[in-house]
Order: sequence, then C-alpha cells, then structure tokens
Amino acid sequence: MFEREVRDFSTIQRWTTFRAVHRHSLAEHSFYVALYADQIATFIQSKCDRSILLRYCLWHDVEELLSGDLPGPYKRAVGNAEKAREFEMMHNMSRFTGAEWQVPKDDEIIAIVKLANAIDEVMYLATEHQMGNGNVPKLLEQSFNRAVRAIRRLKLEEEKEFNLLEIFHAAMTEHKIGTNKYLRD
Repeated sequence: MFEREVRDFSTIQRWTTFRAVHRHSLAEHSFYVALYADQIATFIQSKCDRSILLRYCLWHDVEELLSGDLPGPYKRAVGNAEKAREFEMMHNMSRFTGAEWQVPKDDEIIAIVKLANAIDEVMYLATEHQMGNGNVPKLLEQSFNRAVRAIRRLKLEEEKEFNLLEIFHAAMTEHKIGTNKYLRD
C-alpha cells in the first residue's frame, strides 16, 4: 500500500500524440471517469455495487503507469488485445493494492465505465476547443460518436436513453463554448 508509483498517476500524461493546450494526466482522467460513472449509475438507477464501480474507475488504466498512455488509434488498430491488457491490469492491481483484483464481471459496470471514459474524452476535447485548440473539431466529433455508441450499449429504455443523450449533448455544448453555470447571472 501507499507505493510511490501510485503518485505517478499525476505525472503520466494522456493524449501524448496530440498537440494540446492543457495536458490531461492519468490522475485527472481517473477522477473524472469515477465522477461521471457515479453520475451515470445514479441517472440510470443502476443496482451495481458502487464500490466495485468506483474502484474500477480509479484503476481502469493502471497499466499506463508502466506503458504511458497508448494513443486511441493504436489501441483500436491492435484490436482484441484486451485479454493481455486485463492480465497486466490484474497483476498491477494486486501489486499496488495488496489484494487480488479482477476486471469486474458485471457487464453493466463495464458499460458504465466505458461510457464515463468516453464522456471524459469528449469533455477534455471540448475544453481544448473552448481554449482555442484548432486540432480538435474532427477528434471531438469522433469522440462524441463513440460516447453515443457507449450510451446505446447500456441498453436503456428508449426514454431514458433519449434523456441521457440530451443531457450529454447539452453538457458537451456548454462545455465547448465555455459556459460556467456558477458564474451566470
């Protein structure tokens, strides 16, 4: 427990092949994935075990402590390397936590985390766009489409899916244009 390497979550940079205004760390990403996953689980009234959900969110990219962030296009091109990634992740999880850890078997937890991950990606890119990064529009569109597919993978009732899509689109739009609801009149 309390290994020094865990602190490296704050120094591992994401989006390493992308010209960014702000570098997003693995710690920031893990925090936002946990935050969004909790919000999603609440919205869809998930009965999943929240402690497993949030623990998975915090540790879902732990292998990046060794590898650094692998660019998304590379990960998608490699394809079904997920089993090797899960093995490496489980090994690192037990090393860092002192407990055996496995990727959750609950499909809903995995779907929620994938969606939260996609939402973090969209919100990060929306912030980059808002700060004037001209490299963003095409990536933001692709990321948004991945998030929409992740919402559909939750297999929600039609009305709940529609509402979640509406909330997500509104949040992304506000984020992209820089609206801060705490500073409004």
